[in-house]
Amino acid sequence: MEHANTVERSIVGMIVNTRGGILSQMTLDPTDYSSKQYEVIHRAALTMYGERRGISQLTLEDELRKGEYRVDPLTLREAVQEQPDYDNIEVLETIVTEAATRRRLMAVFQGAQQAIGSPADIGDTVEEARLRITDAVAGAKGPKVSFLADDVDEIIASLDEVHDYPLTPWADLDRYIGGLRPGNVYVIGARPSVGKSVLGMQFAQALEKHGAVPLISLEMGKTEIGKRLIANETEISLSRVDSGNLHDQERAIISKWRANRIQNGRIAILNDSLTMSQIKKFVHNVHRRQKISGIVIDYLQLINSPSGDRRPRHELIAEFSRQAKMLSVEYGVPVILLSQVNRNSTQADEPPKMSDLRESGAIEQDASIVILLHRAINGNNEEAKTTLMVGVAKNRHGQTGSFELQFKGHYQKAV
Repeated sequence: MEHANTVERSIVGMIVNTRGGILSQMTLDPTDYSSKQYEVIHRAALTMYGERRGISQLTLEDELRKGEYRVDPLTLREAVQEQPDYDNIEVLETIVTEAATRRRLMAVFQGAQQAIGSPADIGDTVEEARLRITDAVAGAKGPKVSFLADDVDEIIASLDEVHDYPLTPWADLDRYIGGLRPGNVYVIGARPSVGKSVLGMQFAQALEKHGAVPLISLEMGKTEIGKRLIANETEISLSRVDSGNLHDQERAIISKWRANRIQNGRIAILNDSLTMSQIKKFVHNVHRRQKISGIVIDYLQLINSPSGDRRPRHELIAEFSRQAKMLSVEYGVPVILLSQVNRNSTQADEPPKMSDLRESGAIEQDASIVILLHRAINGNNEEAKTTLMVGVAKNRHGQTGSFELQFKGHYQKAV
């Protein structure tokens, strides 16, 4: 403890003795200090440095007097008298950040011990502890500061890079969005029975060529999803698959499908009444088995609120949407997030708008791409029922627009 205190005092002394110049080389976060006094001094120095005010012992003491937290002047004076070790500033920073990480981890473990004895859901407790551990470790080294001038050559060089993003099953859609980009959320919105679950499954099939795909279905069981996959990949109609009376030729085709699925299938299905923390835990467990290439959630509005959470539903949906975005960034994969539209919009047989997404505000904000589906499911026009309108309503990476697909419900696919 005394060694750590000496290191912290030495760092603060170097900040003052270099008149703040050494701050340009440092990544230390002020919260990493074990001493609140040193943290406050460091913050004050950063403020003065950012405002281009001269830093000295006298000016810093004057700045500290303005603050709410009382800093003993002797603390600063002792730091200034420390023998500087400028060449080893990175080593000294590492000592402080590692000690801070140990303190944060100890706090996490103590909090987890207390939570274990509480009535809270154990899955939520585990997920909360995992996230806190991740945060504690991530905070071990502050983000490196770089100005655009430092990165401009790297940005120019990236202009010649050819990105090989996973493609969707539809060339027309790829022309708009350029494939499925890591760290992006793709919202697929539609009214009930239009076909969003069908497209969600096809997204999962496209992504599994590149890695494992957690497919979280909050509406259908594994058997139902499995039968839809059979219909899609064998082109035996779903009604035949579901009949319980297959012909020998159909059974032979399904037998070949089974062998291929056993060898190459990388879709991991989770279906239940789930909270977001349970979904995140499932994704984490799949990723431990095989590196994932994407995540499909069907669908957003069916995610359960945590036990005891009394927030309004629109606030919870906003939180679920935000956490889906965090999943895409944490694992560096695209997240396909299916969403219903508001009930009022189902009264008109017209293509939905982004504002029709149920609890739409946060969903629109978090999504990189919003795709809205429309199909005439009422009336006697059978041709209209097989025409699926696909509208790219939001696209951070390009243009918006629309195109048509042929909806083959009996084969559970759109082509």
